[in-house]
Formats: sequence, structure tokens, C-alpha cells
Amino acid sequence: MGRGVALVVAAVVASARGFAPPPRRLAARCVARSAAYEGDDPFAVLGCAPGASKAELRKAFRRKALKTHPDVNDSPEAAAEFARVQAAYDTASDPKRLRDWERRKRRGGAGGAGAART
Repeated sequence: MGRGVALVVAAVVASARGFAPPPRRLAARCVARSAAYEGDDPFAVLGCAPGASKAELRKAFRRKALKTHPDVNDSPEAAAEFARVQAAYDTASDPKRLRDWERRKRRGGAGGAGAART
């Protein structure tokens, strides 16, 4: 039996024994995203004009992400700022989330509260 086949067989046997990969830490990240930009305009957070194209949004997000990502920025606030930028991009780039955010803004409620949830 070849080495590649043996690795595949070992993986199948391990999964059959109930092996499960470690749980992902999604809960904390999702909570941070849902409230990350509460009340802020996602376009202002990204630094682009309202109604920007997908390419402009992506470019603005990448520019902000390169400055705020915790792997690049050693500031203690970097993780929170990156989560805020990510939430703004998620909202601005998804038509449904953007519609929900605009509806909340028109009502006078918290601009983005919960808009980043799916």
C-alpha cells in the first residue's frame, strides 16, 4: 500500500473512532462582528463613498485590514479595530445586510446593531 493511501486510511479510521477536530472559536468572533460597528456608517469605517462598487469596497477593506490586522499591528486595540472593519465590510458588501442597516438607520435606531448577523 502506498504512503498516501495509508494516510487516507488512517484518517478514515480515526474519524470512525469518533475523533473530532478541536472546536472552532466562532462564538466570540461572531459576537464581536455583530456589535463591532454599532451606530457607525460602514462606508465611513472603510473610508469609501456610499454606493461604492464591490471592487472599491474590497480595495478599501484590504487597505484598512493591512493597517489594523492583529498580526501586523501590535496595538492592544488592533483586534477590536480589525473586527470593526471586518463587520463594516461584511455589511457593506452584502446587499441584504446593507438593506437591513439602512432600514435601521432610517428608523433612528442603532445603525448597525445586529446587521452583521446572518
